[in-house]
Amino acid sequence: DGNGTVIARGHNPDKWGDNKKEHEQVKEALNGKGVAGLTISASTGQAALDAVEPVYYRDRLVGTIKCGVYIDNRLAASLRQVVGGEILFFYHLANNFKLTGYSALPGASFLQGEGNNLIISDQSIIKQVTEKRETYYASLKLNNLPYYAAFVPLSDSQGSTRGLIGVAVDTSTYVAEKKRIQRYLLT
Repeated sequence: DGNGTVIARGHNPDKWGDNKKEHEQVKEALNGKGVAGLTISASTGQAALDAVEPVYYRDRLVGTIKCGVYIDNRLAASLRQVVGGEILFFYHLANNFKLTGYSALPGASFLQGEGNNLIISDQSIIKQVTEKRETYYASLKLNNLPYYAAFVPLSDSQGSTRGLIGVAVDTSTYVAEKKRIQRYLLT
């Protein structure tokens, strides 16, 4: 409603009545500004990509509407089907970029840690993507196989880098597609 009280949730219809007026994106929408970006869900602790818009009725703000998706393994697996490569999501947490979603658990040279506590150890990736806000391209190994990868920033509604997404394609697929495209362009 116009005070930030949740009237309904599409993903959890039995949970309603709590107030979200202090949530950074809901607060902006209650002030009339639509916002989108990467957040951490206060209720689940999960990284999410959300958009929140003000809702008006007869020129009066009556509430907000929020749409989002968790940045997790399910999303990574879905995107893998679209792009044909491995997807890796990282969220900035406690001065590290922690792996929060992946399409295949990577055994990778640029990661350190174990299990659900994998972080990016290669500071050149972090520096280029977060400080320079440029795509980082690399040849790397995932599960001891060669891949080409690109890492780009995921930003919050204020434009600050709060996470990274990496897309990695195995080199044999990349080389085969490159040759196929070259043949197509030359014929």
